[in-house]
Amino acid sequence: MPVTGQDCSWSLAAPPGSGLFGSLHVTTESTVKLSYRPEIDGMRAVAVLSVIVYHLKISIGDFDLAPGGFLGVDLFFVLSGYLITRIILAELRETDGVSIRNFYIRRARRILPPLLLVMLVSIPAALAILTPSQLERFGWSLVASLGFASNVFWYVEQGRYGASSALLEPFLHTWSLAIEEQYYLLFPVLLAAFHRHRPNWIGPALVLSIALGLAAAQLLTMRVSDLSFFSPTSRAWELLVGSLLAFAAERRPAPPPARPCLSSLWRRALGSSSSWSWSPRSISRHSPIRELARSP
Repeated sequence: MPVTGQDCSWSLAAPPGSGLFGSLHVTTESTVKLSYRPEIDGMRAVAVLSVIVYHLKISIGDFDLAPGGFLGVDLFFVLSGYLITRIILAELRETDGVSIRNFYIRRARRILPPLLLVMLVSIPAALAILTPSQLERFGWSLVASLGFASNVFWYVEQGRYGASSALLEPFLHTWSLAIEEQYYLLFPVLLAAFHRHRPNWIGPALVLSIALGLAAAQLLTMRVSDLSFFSPTSRAWELLVGSLLAFAAERRPAPPPARPCLSSLWRRALGSSSSWSWSPRSISRHSPIRELARSP
């Protein structure tokens, strides 16, 4: 992984025997950045487009286009868990620690600029269009979005005003962003602790967490479906699936070196033969080339 810079900051690391979570001390750490993955951007596009088409309720005759488009949100959670875990594991591999400060700074730099831009564009339109009661709810939705608590806010609003009114809110989509950020409050710390003190437990812990999270999601959905939709407990297993895929990719052995193909062997032969003297005098009487020329 390419290294973009270094920073002296707080990280989770500890000497052996100091417990699972260790202690915080200052280390010089590198900021790790993954190489560009176009296939992941393609899956992101598929996830976003499927959700948009689903909400537009486009129908062709009696056939609804993308009736399961809401699954794009689940795919987005898996991709997010995969990418973030790959970054954390790469930093742990290079520095034997993870900078919590740098992690949240990177998240803020990635999320806040587009979020603030959307807010600034939406405020004038809201002032011109919304009623006073709607404008008050819009203002609180901005606060919840900045505090990454939109999932809690929209669950309460949906219970108070109904699901139909919530669908008309411009920042309803930030509930999924809030769940991601709530997940990342604990996950980097736990992953760093396991990596340092119990590295062999990471895979089994992820598998067990996925199983428990899926069971909790099913149970909560059967009892309180609205709460399950907005709950980080019900969505954690999807992020953990991405984390498990990232961990498996990190542990995957390097592929064996590829055997040279015929074209590369031919180029090597030509390169080595370029130093030969091809004058007739340089070919001995019993040279294979002379014998080949004599053969019919």
